[in-house]
Amino acid sequence: MNHSWILPIAAFLLDCALGDPYYPFHPARLAGFLATRLEPQARRTLSSSVFGGAAAWAAIIGLFILAGIALPAAFAALVRQAGAILFPGLASDTLYRSSRAFAQILLIYATIAPKDLALHAARVARALASPEADPGERLAKARAAVSMIVGRDVQRLDEEGVIKATVESVAESAVDGVIAPLFWAFVAGAPGALAYRAINTLDSLWGHRDERYEKFGKAAARADDAATWLPARLGFLAALAALVPLSAVFPRSYSLRDALVLGWRDKGKHASPNSAWLEALFAGALGLSLAGPAWYSGKLLPKPTLGEARRSPEIADIHTSIFLMYSLTGAFLILGSALLIIAA
Repeated sequence: MNHSWILPIAAFLLDCALGDPYYPFHPARLAGFLATRLEPQARRTLSSSVFGGAAAWAAIIGLFILAGIALPAAFAALVRQAGAILFPGLASDTLYRSSRAFAQILLIYATIAPKDLALHAARVARALASPEADPGERLAKARAAVSMIVGRDVQRLDEEGVIKATVESVAESAVDGVIAPLFWAFVAGAPGALAYRAINTLDSLWGHRDERYEKFGKAAARADDAATWLPARLGFLAALAALVPLSAVFPRSYSLRDALVLGWRDKGKHASPNSAWLEALFAGALGLSLAGPAWYSGKLLPKPTLGEARRSPEIADIHTSIFLMYSLTGAFLILGSALLIIAA
């Protein structure tokens, strides 16, 4: 029987226990390092065309897929060889399979970051609720904390703006930081999760619509849109499934009806085909108006609003959004595991 469905669940539980691993060989850091080194080489050799960017992108993604295949196999081979020496009576095939699965779990675990996201958001809430600081200090600390998870000009945010920015970040990152890598882990194991993490990182580095990356980064941007397309929509369904019990137990915190109605209405308002799906759902579920015009690098960028303001944002909304993120991840893992078990 195929037990590959266990790998994403084990990786998620490991993240819940340990958080995001901080070490030089983290997949996102490696992808960034390779992108920095390969970009000038590709531009010199293949020009700054769409083809040059696509070739550089394919080389990096190929390396990550290869690592996802080779590293667990190499680790399992070493463990089996050591086991044959230390424990001659132990079945070598069983040792090989279990150690290979363990290595895959570690690699998948390195591609997701739900606890890291939750901790960063919780720091914002703690700063806003700090009893010893005066209002100005509290807001300054909260702005510093939220600057770690958003790219906008945080100095222009008031307390409500900080809360909304944090909730938006939790909702958006729930897709590319949690659901999407877990989806590709269900589909293709560690190679799939590593490939997605590299795809998403390259999009953040190269997928800009400016003079430098309009052509060179086109492949990176399109690939991220394609790789995140289905996970974003499955995340929307998983969130609705999670909201069924949440809205019954916490009716003052979550609205299943508004999540469905407003989330579906506003899901396509972002320029990205995937970004608004969970943001709009979170806005509806929490009764908030999210997104809207925001300042970036001193410029006010027009962005559509998501959801409707049923009330003013509160510090508790940050914790509510974190709990919703974990709940929808649990629902997604149950759904993915069930499908793999049925398919097997």
